[in-house]
Parts: sequence; structure tokens; C-alpha cells
Amino acid sequence: MECFPSQSPHALRVFGLPEVDRALGDWLHANELELVDPELLETGQSGGRLVSAFLRELDQGQTGGMRIIKLVAPSPDAQAEPRNHKAALRSGLPGNAEFVGRHLVGLAGRPWRLGEYWVMFQEPAGDGKDPTVTLAALGRSARLPGLAAQIVKGLLSGWNPEDPQIDQGLTAAAFVRELLGARCEEDGPLRTWVRSRFGDGVHDCVWFAAEDRGPVLPNPLALGDGSPLVRLPVKLAARGRGHGDLHPGNIMVPVRDDAPEDAFWLIDLSRFSEGALLARDPVHLLLCLIADHYLPHLSEEARAELVGALTGTGAEAESRCAGLLIPQGLAALVVGVRTQLTDWAATRRVTQAWRAQWLLALQACALMFTGRERYPDGDRAWFFRLAAHACGAYLDLAGAERSGSPEVVIPGEPGGGSREKASRSGAAPRVSVVSQRTEPDAVAVSAPALVPDPAGGRLVVDVLKEIWTTLERPTRQVSGLSFGELQPEVVLFVRRRAQQLRTELTRAQMEAPPAAGAGALGRVKDLLHDVAAAAKPLHQFLVNPVLRMQTLTARQNPRQQDELADALGSLLDEVGGAIAAIARAS
Repeated sequence: MECFPSQSPHALRVFGLPEVDRALGDWLHANELELVDPELLETGQSGGRLVSAFLRELDQGQTGGMRIIKLVAPSPDAQAEPRNHKAALRSGLPGNAEFVGRHLVGLAGRPWRLGEYWVMFQEPAGDGKDPTVTLAALGRSARLPGLAAQIVKGLLSGWNPEDPQIDQGLTAAAFVRELLGARCEEDGPLRTWVRSRFGDGVHDCVWFAAEDRGPVLPNPLALGDGSPLVRLPVKLAARGRGHGDLHPGNIMVPVRDDAPEDAFWLIDLSRFSEGALLARDPVHLLLCLIADHYLPHLSEEARAELVGALTGTGAEAESRCAGLLIPQGLAALVVGVRTQLTDWAATRRVTQAWRAQWLLALQACALMFTGRERYPDGDRAWFFRLAAHACGAYLDLAGAERSGSPEVVIPGEPGGGSREKASRSGAAPRVSVVSQRTEPDAVAVSAPALVPDPAGGRLVVDVLKEIWTTLERPTRQVSGLSFGELQPEVVLFVRRRAQQLRTELTRAQMEAPPAAGAGALGRVKDLLHDVAAAAKPLHQFLVNPVLRMQTLTARQNPRQQDELADALGSLLDEVGGAIAAIARAS
């Protein structure tokens, strides 16, 4: 990108917002500074901007260097970022100064106000020797378990080496409500989705069960009067310094495979707090990694094992992630994180109280994922199930009595039971299919009641519906977002799910071949192959720092993104046609 001289500040083009760029040029000119080769790194959906540039000092004797210039969007949450970032950097004490200095991205000068925006000059993440990427862009690496464990160790022992603040007036319900914040609102995305998925009865009840004789579970969203959590005080509720929005996209790590596991940097400190509930950050990070890198590849049986592993308490449950179907990498990730949590608690002899807070944080964070639209319905249902089991495990640990009978029975345990029951009975629910390339009223077809084999194999129409529900939202993201906004884990998810769904569709055809639509099914399988093939080079573009920078500089989406968008659109068209063909034949 062209470098504009400081004596012509109004010609400066950095953020792509003319008034902001003119004001920035004036400020640079007044302070005898110059930006060399500014490059837009990414554009947040909140309206903020992130630019990398060399900041050159025009005053002799002063030296500059590479800087990340962040334009903080004019939203209530974002406006607190400059203050909170400075507070995080000031949180250094004799015992944690090394952590703050090594692992928090520093500020290069004071943030300054520009109209409704804040402008922040930050030091780039890293030591200046090696390129870095976000933990999200690193993907499902062999380094991941060790990195996650060291990050959690740093958050607890490094950032909070002294005794934590103890909140003595917190109930279990208040603990969960605090972590959920505005997500608890009646008309928010979380409760709205739960009502749409399980019905109003589950939303209003305290205890529920599944038709397939599963256990009676507490409703994890029941946090008001009547909830057993209201009556239970949290013992030794630990507060201290917390990031507040710890996810893989807010952690930078070196690209090279042999980098030390304790080489990481925390960015986006807009929600930093000196009095955060300490259990929140580690649990949220762990569930982010599970959701993005492991959950899409787990069978229903493996998912059930993972629920048990995460909600188990005691030394044995924390030292191993039991489950024959749980992958080794995932098991190592869970054990690594839980071991760091246990070690931190053991030094203060508060292990039992900390186990209870693990379960409450697990309940709250799982509900956060339940309300996130970026995940498929099946994954969101699994997180709701995890939240319910975590709540039940907390009640057991606290010695509270569980209800012996449910108030509501839902059609199958959240996370897949309903789908399996439909297959065994030979009946499939109705499905609405709207192709992106057809008129919205060309829809609402009823799936036929096909007869699966006696072993209970999946119906073809079930797999077709899952293809639609799983890939419809990623299709909108790939086709509607700019390259800078598209997350690499979305593309990786598309690639791997397309491969899995192609295998599942082939197996379903063999077990219960439909009477019609065989040609359409063949085309669906071919398009699933095309989607997986198109996703691979796009993911490589997204995680390669050099290619990503070149593409962002060009300010246009690469052809690989357009090719994946076209493949996904064609796939959804064909899936809708296949379901319609089977419905007509019935």
C-alpha cells in the first residue's frame, strides 16, 4: 500500500473511512509521525478496523517500529477497551510482572479519542523474530493440548499468583447468571433457540427427561425461584484477574512447530476485569477448542462419553479423560486443562470447592455455546445437554436432592436421541427446505416414512436434512463475508463435515435405499466431494500468514472463496431437489 507523506495528512488512506483517515493524518502530522505501508489486516463485524504499519518517528533521535493500529468501534462494549487494556497492563505486581510483560500485548503510546472512535497503537504480538497466528488459525495441531495447558497455567498461577478474592455471598444460580450476563434475557437468542428446539415446556420447567428413559436432568436455564441452585451458596468463590473473552481468536502463538508451549500473547483485552470469576476463562477456552476442532468429528456415542468425562469429579476423573471413542488429542487437551486447574486449587487446599466452580462454569459456558448461531443445531443441542449434566453433577457434589420424576419429557435426549428414535420408528419429521437459488415459497416438503433396516440404520432423508442444517449457515458465511472476516475454523469445519456426510449418505443408501431420487443422491455425493475439495485450498489461504496478508492487501476475496461458495450453493440446491423428489415418490 502506498505511503503518504506527513506533510500531506489529508491524503492519508488507512482505515477506509475518509473522516477518520483525515483526522488520523492531522494527528500524525502534529506529532511528527509517519505511517509507512499501512495494511488493513481484518475488519470486525462491529465496525472496528485493524491495520499493521511501520510507525516512523520524524524527530531525530527517536525510533519507531511496526505497530498494530486499532480503530475501536463506537459500541458500548468496545468503548471500554482502551481503559480495560491499560488496566490489564497496570495489573502487574511483583509476583505477576513476568506474566504481564511476556503474555499481554503492550500499548505503544496513549489511546486517543477520534470522534466516536478510539484509536489505539499496540505492539505486535510476539518477540519480533517469528511470525505469529491466532490459536484459531493454528487449527487442530499436535501442539494444541500443551499450549492450552500452559495458557491456563499462566492465567491462574502467572496472572493470579496471590490468594484470590473470595466472594462469600454468591449462590450457584447467581454464579451462572453472572457468567451468562445478558444471555439470560427472556427474548435473547439462547432462550429463543431452546424454546424452538425443545418447546415451551422445557423452557419453563425445572426438571426434564428424554423419551428414551434417560436420567432426570435439571434444566440448566432454570435460575430463578424454584431452582435448587438458588438455595445453594458457592463456597470460596474465587475472583481475580481475567481476560473476559478468552477464545482462540484472541490468543496469538508462533507459527513454527518447535516453539515453546509457553509462548503465547493475549489480545483484545476489552473485557478485562480485576474481579472476574476465575473459573470462567479456562472453561470457555476449553469448550471453544472442543467446539471448533473436535466436536464436528465425534459420533453420538463419543459425544456422550465426552459429557461424562467433562462432568466427572474427583482425582481419577481429572487425571484421565475416559472414553473408548474419545480421540487421543482431545483426551490430552481435557486432561491438560483440568490438571492445571486442579494444581492451582491444590496449592491452596480448596480443591473440592474449585471442582464445584468448574461444574458451574461448565454449565454457564455450555449455555453460551447453546445460544451461538454459528454452530449447527446438533452441536447446540449437545452443549445444552452438557449444561444440564454439569448442573446435575454440581447438585450431586453439593449433596442436593434431585427430583425423581420429570416435569417435561422431550422427544429424545438433547444431542441426537430424537434423530435415532425417528430412524428406529421409521417416521421422519417434516422439514422445510429453502434453496438459496429458488423462490422462498418453493418449500415445505414432508419427508417420506421410509423403512430402515432392522439394525436401526439412518434414513437417507435424515442425512439430507442434516446436510442442509449443518451447511446452510456456513454457506452464508462463505458467500457473504469478506476474506478478512471469514474464520479458518469455519472452512475447516465445512471440509471435514462434507467428507463425513458423504460417507453417512452412502451408508444410508445401502441400508435403506429410497424408491426414487437415486440420481439426485449421486449428484449430492459428488457435490459433497466438490465442497470438501474446494474448502482445502481456502483453509490453506486463511492459515498461511503470507498468503493471508497478500490477499488482504489486494482487498478482494480470493477465487478459492468464490469457488467454495459456488460449490456450497450448488450442494444446497441439489439437496433440496433430492428431498423433494423423495417426497413426491412417497
